[in-house]
Amino acid sequence: MLHPDVREAVAAGVVRSGLEHFLRYGRFEGRMVGIRPVPDWPERAYVEGNEGVAKAIAEGIIRSGLDHFIRFGQFEGRFPGSDTSPCLAVCPIVRWGTHMRFMTARHILRGAKLNTSYEFGAAVLHFKMLDDFPVRALAEAKRGEHWLAGVEYERYAAAFAADPKLAAHYEGSERYAGSHQLVALGYMREAFQSADAPDGGAFASRWIRPLGRPS
Repeated sequence: MLHPDVREAVAAGVVRSGLEHFLRYGRFEGRMVGIRPVPDWPERAYVEGNEGVAKAIAEGIIRSGLDHFIRFGQFEGRFPGSDTSPCLAVCPIVRWGTHMRFMTARHILRGAKLNTSYEFGAAVLHFKMLDDFPVRALAEAKRGEHWLAGVEYERYAAAFAADPKLAAHYEGSERYAGSHQLVALGYMREAFQSADAPDGGAFASRWIRPLGRPS
């Protein structure tokens, strides 16, 4: 703890926690909030990729890039590094545990571990950038109800305004034709043959496999 007197006050029952002390007294006394180290935090990339952070550190306004991100950067739409690519991650299919938490509208899952020794039984298709995306991006930017008041949609809208012909489609794009196509394109592997699988039907036997470690 940064402030020994606060620790003593908590032990004596004067306040219930460091947070209570900060809200009632510390913030008016100009006290600093301690920030714990974050494993694998890209300190150098954040400082070099975000204008003004290095100067603020040199002038003693903040102590580090992590300090800046927690106090200011995350609320300003700054990212941990110079790469400000859009975040398109979605985690809707999980084996749930009580220690897990979805973050940022189910785009991030805390407390889960990806087990790469097992096969996946599904692929999730997230249709977001359709032909009406420029119109929707502008509408969502004005609505400002997504992450950080719609900062990513503001960037999408600005990009479409600068280049009206901008599209996610390119010469290597393929029109979706069904689950078999995901195998042909290499996004999924062909399923194992299941002896007791029904022949034909909506789900042919070659697309059915038992869950577990592949043989």
